Amino acid sequence: MEFDLERIHSTLASAGKKLVYVIDELDKLTENNVFEILKYFKNLFTWSNALFIFVGGEELYEFGKITNESSSQIYRPPTYTYFTSRYFLQRPLWEDIDRYLSEIVEKIEGNKEEWEELKHILGFESNNDFFDLRACIKNRLSFDKEGRPILIISKFGTEDIIKARLHKAAMVIFKKYVYSNLLNWRDNEMLLRKLFGHCNSLAKADPNKQINDPTGGEPIDEMIRDFNFLLHRLKAFRLQNQTSQNIKGSTKTIRNYIYTGDLPSEPPPTLQDPTEFEKEFIETFEEFSEYMLAIINLYKEARNEDKISIRELLQNPPQIAALNNLGVNFSSHFNENLAVYRTLKENIQSSQYQRELVENKTSQLRNLIKTTFIGSLPNILARILQVYEKNLGLVNLAQNANLFSGSAVQIRNVLSNLNPVVVFKNDLSRQIVFILSNTEFIENSQIRRTIIENSQTHRIVIINPNKQIKRISGIHILRFRHPSELERKTRRLLNTLVKFIRT
Repeated sequence: MEFDLERIHSTLASAGKKLVYVIDELDKLTENNVFEILKYFKNLFTWSNALFIFVGGEELYEFGKITNESSSQIYRPPTYTYFTSRYFLQRPLWEDIDRYLSEIVEKIEGNKEEWEELKHILGFESNNDFFDLRACIKNRLSFDKEGRPILIISKFGTEDIIKARLHKAAMVIFKKYVYSNLLNWRDNEMLLRKLFGHCNSLAKADPNKQINDPTGGEPIDEMIRDFNFLLHRLKAFRLQNQTSQNIKGSTKTIRNYIYTGDLPSEPPPTLQDPTEFEKEFIETFEEFSEYMLAIINLYKEARNEDKISIRELLQNPPQIAALNNLGVNFSSHFNENLAVYRTLKENIQSSQYQRELVENKTSQLRNLIKTTFIGSLPNILARILQVYEKNLGLVNLAQNANLFSGSAVQIRNVLSNLNPVVVFKNDLSRQIVFILSNTEFIENSQIRRTIIENSQTHRIVIINPNKQIKRISGIHILRFRHPSELERKTRRLLNTLVKFIRT
């Protein structure tokens, strides 16, 4: 048969035609049978002049892909080349279901509001699956005298109303969490499975059932927590208690509810509260802004200018440009995230920001705080101190052989590889070096003794040290965990350093 088919394919190809085979229902066979069929006809399927399209489920999609077991091999598994391309038709979104139901109905008998309600009931019963949707529609069909199907819209009971409202609430949440990239079809599928599984268990649940938020840190867990809180707002749940837990570095609210057995309130068309990932962005941007504000106000104090509030900074973004005088520029980062912040903070539901974008921006801001901002603090604080004392100079430690010379030369040699910044009086009688994190050099007893012996003329400021160290004369520690702590402790440190310089 294989050779006969190939002759037909060649004849058609010479006439400028191509034969297309659509082979369905492979997912109904066992995996071993599928493997044997594809293996036996591999040359026909892969090298023939015909085009073969195989239709199946997720199992077929995964067939021949590299697995954890095969990833350690040098060569790909033999089945890898069976399919030249793979496409997965993901479960339709609510907009697809809604449009499909509207297209197959010729006319509506009765109330349009009841028809919209029925569409959500069908969406719930089918789990937004086209194949299941057909069966759900058949269960509600009747026929007129001419044999034409009629979709019956009857008076809905409490169970139907709960189904419709659960579906509406689920679609509001899913719209926030859905991945926009079609390559993430599996993630979207898993989100929908979890969401519909949760909804179906609620539809069958007895009153007073306890509902506990998941405590994981995956998007599925975040989505269910947001969905539960929405149902609480809709009075389907009574809040029993809540706790704060640190999950993957973020503080999350974990709640326990009691199901009332009813869903008395109609879900809103859009979510009224920020989702967990939106809250993370809001909190991260506010933290970033407060760090910027702390430095701006320290700079303004050094110049005897009035401080500003976080509200003034957010309403008047050009104020961030004051940081340019300290050798750093965060204006572009601040401005590009401010529009997203305002949209999410003010709950503008027409937001076009997809989850991937919001999460990426949150990650970028966190990295900006931890690396760029904190890494710039030695230079920033040195420049602020220079504003206090006009006769001070600011140079890198390696650029002046007279700095930390004489008996303090050992300190200079140790610190030269740590990107230090030095502030000094013109006569070099007072010298202050700023470094970031590193404390290993203090473990050397000779270096520690040199630092103490030269503490009347030389000081070292360590910003956010990587280890807890004992108090040593000649060393100042600036450790902070949040913006207000940075501003308060830096103000105290600068006052101490100014006194040292003026002594």
